Formats: sequence, C-alpha cells, structure tokens
Amino acid sequence: MQERKRPMPVGIEDFGELIQRDYYFVDKTRFIRELLDSQEKIILVTRPRRFGKTLTLSMIQYFFALENAEENRKLFAGLDIGRAGEKYMREQGTRPVVFLTLKEVQRPTYASMLSMLSSVLQDTYACHRHLLASEAMDEEQKGYLTRVANFSPTGSMSPVTASFMSCWNMWTRTVRRNWRGS
Repeated sequence: MQERKRPMPVGIEDFGELIQRDYYFVDKTRFIRELLDSQEKIILVTRPRRFGKTLTLSMIQYFFALENAEENRKLFAGLDIGRAGEKYMREQGTRPVVFLTLKEVQRPTYASMLSMLSSVLQDTYACHRHLLASEAMDEEQKGYLTRVANFSPTGSMSPVTASFMSCWNMWTRTVRRNWRGS
C-alpha cells in the first residue's frame, strides 16, 4: 500500500496547525530538551532568514505555555520530546510565555513602523488579559495593564515600549504567586 503524501507546510508558522493538519515536519523538538538541559539564563536563537525561527518559537510556546496545557500536550505525543521521558514532559505547560515576533513591523516609513509596533505590543498584552482576573495582581497593576493595552500612539512609542518590561515583570510575578498558591 502506498503511503499518503503529506502536504508541505509552505508559509505555516504555527506549530499547532502544522501538527494538527499533519503537514510534513522535521522533528525539531529535541531543541526543547536542549533548552531544559541548559543552565544558561539567556539563549540567543539565530538562524538565516526563512530557516524556521518563528515556527521554532511557536513550538516552544506550545510546549511551555500555561494556557491550554493539556490540549497542547497532545501535540508532542510521538515526537522526540514526548519520547524523552517524564523528566522533560513534566515541564510541559508550566511557564508563562510571551510570544512576540517583529516580522510584521517592517514598514516603509518610521511612522507606520511605530504604529505597527504599537499594534503588535497591544496584541501581546491582549493575549494576557486573563491576568486581570487574577487576585495576585493588585488594582494599580490591573489599571496599568489596561491603559497600556488601550494606548494609541500619537508620535511617540515611549509609553508602549517602556511599558513592555513593566508588564512582563507583572505577568511573571502574578504567575509565580498563582503557582505558589496552587
């Protein structure tokens, strides 16, 4: 019996879609294992253009993200990281993940680039609005996150870009408090 040909994932940058639609895929989940085994605080992932950086980061997001952890776990069944053992799979779905790609920010003018950067950052904040319901985040922090998410740039990106690290720090503190409380 002839094996069914899998479609090539041309333009597919979402790991979940790639696995669920059974696209042809070279298993790179060993990279997650290398991340977990690494003692480095910062890891720089460099690859040439069109070499799968966004797909790799998407794979990392699906593996570590707290959101939809049980559903995401199924994506790794039968892949290298899934076969690596419980030591590694125990880490699946245990971390806050902020997935940020700047590939859409490339624009012909500075003003349009700033506008798109603001939009990308606001979309990132919107993905984490669920934290506004957390009791671990105080009202001042919730107000700050809401103001940043609703910010509309009029020339200067300073409020949005400066706020990114502040929001990240709030998100990680909130998640840590929630972990300790559970």
